[in-house]
Amino acid sequence: MCFRPPDVTTGPLMCPECGKKIVSPNFTPVACPFCKAPLPSEPEPLAPGMVKCPKCGEVNPITTKTCSGCGASEAEIALELKIPKKPSAPRMPGAAPKMPNMAPKPPGAPPKA
Repeated sequence: MCFRPPDVTTGPLMCPECGKKIVSPNFTPVACPFCKAPLPSEPEPLAPGMVKCPKCGEVNPITTKTCSGCGASEAEIALELKIPKKPSAPRMPGAAPKMPNMAPKPPGAPPKA
């Protein structure tokens, strides 16, 4: 006799054909018990260091800048996944204001009379 509690972490399934909620805590069914339509199988876990594109579903290395399937950029993927922007470093009190990157101007020549 098994005393292990059933795995209920995945939540109820929804049938793609009839839309009914399927609760099966002890096993994952392969067909809907109501309309007998086949249910989608569980997705395979991704390999470490890989990420799935939210736009096209292509699996890419986590270090790529664009998707190899649809060409989505890093910013577009972050927008789709709703990843918040990284906060900038806090400014120190009394620090000089941030200036644009400009080279200092050389001292000017004396005006001609």
